[in-house]
Amino acid sequence: WWLGSLSRRDSQVTTTHPIRGRTNLLTPVSYRVRWANVRYVDDSYVVNQPAFFIERKTRLAKRVGLETSGLKGIHSSELAPDAAALVTLWQFMIGNPDYSIIRGDEECCHNAKLLVSDDGHYVPIIYDFDGTGLVGAEYARPPVRVPIKDVSERVYLGFCRHNDHLIQVRKLLLERREGIHALFSDDPMLGARARSEAVRYLKKSYQFLGRDGSFKRQVLDACRS
Repeated sequence: WWLGSLSRRDSQVTTTHPIRGRTNLLTPVSYRVRWANVRYVDDSYVVNQPAFFIERKTRLAKRVGLETSGLKGIHSSELAPDAAALVTLWQFMIGNPDYSIIRGDEECCHNAKLLVSDDGHYVPIIYDFDGTGLVGAEYARPPVRVPIKDVSERVYLGFCRHNDHLIQVRKLLLERREGIHALFSDDPMLGARARSEAVRYLKKSYQFLGRDGSFKRQVLDACRS
């Protein structure tokens, strides 16, 4: 497990914990995270602040029976279609414009990792959520390559080749609606305002997801070739 700490400036990032919990609710191929209260002791000070343990990629791969990958990039046709459809629709739901599941800098991918299945397809796992509209961090800005002005807007970045798999993913998300809402409304680490804003954002996302017209317009027709 890897330990990450949260400063006071990053207090809004606590919202990322139920986001990761929501991912676990949808698929086991996602990072497990645990909250912790950590006391840091130095010669000159003692400070208590929240932190989190996040599963390492190698441990995740072993748990789900997949292999790790260190590639710099892949083609969208090499992605596991069901996993790619789930990841990209889920990022649309939480308003995440800052990721890539096919390319990165030194290692693929940007704010995501790839695992390899037995059939050679790549399974993407997103791990960074503090730039999402659902979290609403004050410092979050969309990348210049994405056609939105604010992270509160939702943009679908999935690939058209996976559209057939989106129908089943949409059904799954609609079936898990109550459990997903509860992860935010019942999280003790979130303040009342953060809980309210997160639930309100999710309800708006589910309006888009539940209406055939908006789902077609903002997801199916917005896909990338």
